[in-house]
Amino acid sequence: MNLDPCFRPENNLGDGASIRFQHRKFLNKYPIEEFSDMDNNISSSGDFNTLYGINAIIKNIITDLRIERETYFFDPEQGSGLHLHIFEPIDNQTQESISRDLTDILDYYRNREIIDDYEFNMAFYRNNKGYVIDLIIKYDGKTKKFDVTIDTDLVKSL
Repeated sequence: MNLDPCFRPENNLGDGASIRFQHRKFLNKYPIEEFSDMDNNISSSGDFNTLYGINAIIKNIITDLRIERETYFFDPEQGSGLHLHIFEPIDNQTQESISRDLTDILDYYRNREIIDDYEFNMAFYRNNKGYVIDLIIKYDGKTKKFDVTIDTDLVKSL
């Protein structure tokens, strides 16, 4: 059995001090890196791109906003029901329902301390069915603004 020397039982000091010291030693040896994720777009070389930091977080948020809830078998809570509001009348009740869905998803990221803060605004299309969500995400001292379109094209892709 090949164990890291800082986790061997013979290094135990008895009162838990050894565990804390070993944990610090482990974290120094393997520092926690910033948030990263794979981009689902394939680069020109045929490889998947790795996104880091705020770009990876934004990609995850967009994915959660654009997929239907209960799509993933192992994580049924992932996703949203934002596409269900496309054909709803443009009134206060619809806006509140969309705001509630958005807040649930963004609070999930904030509660897990992935993002520091967020802001959002919505604008409904006049001649088309759907709306645009303007988001501002704050992470690790950086702020990035982006928008997510929820319209009939999204429904066709589900």
